[in-house]
Amino acid sequence: MPIVFEGVPYLLVALGDGTLLYYVMDPSCAALSGKKRVTLGTRPLSLKRFRTRGDNTCVFVCSDRPSVIYSIDKKLVFSSVNIKEVSFMCPLHTKAYPNSLAMATLDKLMIGTIDEVKKPQIRSIPLGVTPLKIAHQSSTSSYAILTAESGVLIPGEKEAELFGVVASSLAMSTSESRAAPETVCPRDLSHVLFMHQSTYEITHAHQLLPDEQGICITSAKLKDDEEYFVVGTAIVLPDGTDPKDGRILVFKYDSGELQLVAEKESKGAVYAVVPFHGKVLCTIGNIVRLYDWTTEKEMRLECSHFNHVKALKSLKAKGDFILVGDMMLQSMTVLLYRLDLSCLEETVLRADNFFNLAVCQKDSSSPNEDERLHMIETELFHLGEKINVYCHGKLFMQDATEISVPIQGCVLFGTVNGAIGLCCQIPKEFSKCLFELQEKMSESLLLAGGTVGKIDESKGFIDGDLIESYLELDHEKQEEIAKNISLPGGTPATADELIRLVLDLAQLH
Repeated sequence: MPIVFEGVPYLLVALGDGTLLYYVMDPSCAALSGKKRVTLGTRPLSLKRFRTRGDNTCVFVCSDRPSVIYSIDKKLVFSSVNIKEVSFMCPLHTKAYPNSLAMATLDKLMIGTIDEVKKPQIRSIPLGVTPLKIAHQSSTSSYAILTAESGVLIPGEKEAELFGVVASSLAMSTSESRAAPETVCPRDLSHVLFMHQSTYEITHAHQLLPDEQGICITSAKLKDDEEYFVVGTAIVLPDGTDPKDGRILVFKYDSGELQLVAEKESKGAVYAVVPFHGKVLCTIGNIVRLYDWTTEKEMRLECSHFNHVKALKSLKAKGDFILVGDMMLQSMTVLLYRLDLSCLEETVLRADNFFNLAVCQKDSSSPNEDERLHMIETELFHLGEKINVYCHGKLFMQDATEISVPIQGCVLFGTVNGAIGLCCQIPKEFSKCLFELQEKMSESLLLAGGTVGKIDESKGFIDGDLIESYLELDHEKQEEIAKNISLPGGTPATADELIRLVLDLAQLH
């Protein structure tokens, strides 16, 4: 199907295995270039052109995983449609159904509309309280949100006028750990809110104890193969000293109904909790503890590790290895759960309070035992923002995005300023080219400040924002920077080839 998006002519080719090929087309000489391949299903594809209410050209892909193709900033975007298999589609415009689509599935005919295609928008869900942590559980299509106290009700003031509607008061059902005294303002009580992932309707609100605050939450599949929400809390003292007590709560949530399955009191705040081999791994004060999940649905302490000053939020697990970050010592410790020690060759991504991002590695091959236990900083980058959460994941559809640069080890991070970032590993043959481009870009751009002082240079990191600014330069400047840069394989780079490379990388976000 030949089609024009934002003035750029394309040729779309649908294949029988669910693959779509697309080319940039030059009508003057009937030449095709920039071949790309994306997977949009597992069955033969059918392409149907239509226009949205805003008169934007789009293509509907009929398949077992229907999607819509459109263009933003002269880049093709593939967006999934929230219905199952569609075998045929045609535009429908009548008085009763203006700007609609008629879609045939295996057993029914559907009439619907496609919302105006725009750039991703942020939708705010007012809670009336401060959200602290959020966890998602795909099996129950739900979110669990920890909320914190955020004010004191002044006598004579109406709570709704002072703070707006409190989210917990809108819940379809409620429960509580223990009845709160009448003198306690509802705003001073922390809750665990449960919300439907599609409608964002608050289906249940669980009230914590007075002076108890939720610290961490995760979704965990435990040994009985059921998924639970596990919450760690702390009893916050009025004098501001470190909490001496806390709890671990295990909730079972299903179809809007909530059950507190297990509760474990702790001698200290529960700062972090993660699932680990069907068990519950957590940091309590300065101790790392592992709780087994019994057949009676109870938590039984299995083992502990005490060699920490303050093991706060930094707790990650992968395989049999556990990574603990000590905030007071500004150090990391890798613990091994199994007795059969294997070689630890994986890298660790670390963030500190000085807004730096670093990669550390453990040299398991060293003959010196002390060196094998020591983690070496191999890469360093000054991000300029404080990171407070990591998770493995991507910001793009793996199947629907073909990138010429093979990447692996994608890690998402969130900062205290509300930014979301992505770190990934790039093969050496591509990183050499990108490092050369980064160096030339840093030399050509005028940086703010102009002060002279001691600077610790970053090493091992490629600044994606700096690389992407290459697209904003005029073509003459792009050609100048492309000189003496080598592509993978050693061939000299041209401006057009660098543009294609940077555009490919830009698809990662």
